[in-house]
Amino acid sequence: HIAERMIGETKLSMKNFDKSIFYFKKVHDQFKFDARFLHKFALAYLANKDIKNAKKCVEEIKRINPNYENLTQLNFLLSSTN
Repeated sequence: HIAERMIGETKLSMKNFDKSIFYFKKVHDQFKFDARFLHKFALAYLANKDIKNAKKCVEEIKRINPNYENLTQLNFLLSSTN
């Protein structure tokens, strides 16, 4: 599972957002309590203009870690898409 997460992160850094999302979806159940994973997942969705799913990731972060250090940044990015 960690290998597929790493592939997803690599694809994200290469701006291959569709593939990144594909790999992140495969491992979501294993990492759904990891705010950093959900942050990257949200960024991939945002880059792919999938605001609905990006918001879902941010809501998951708020639920599991309301003090996550990058939550403000994610909220700003989401608000700038409106």
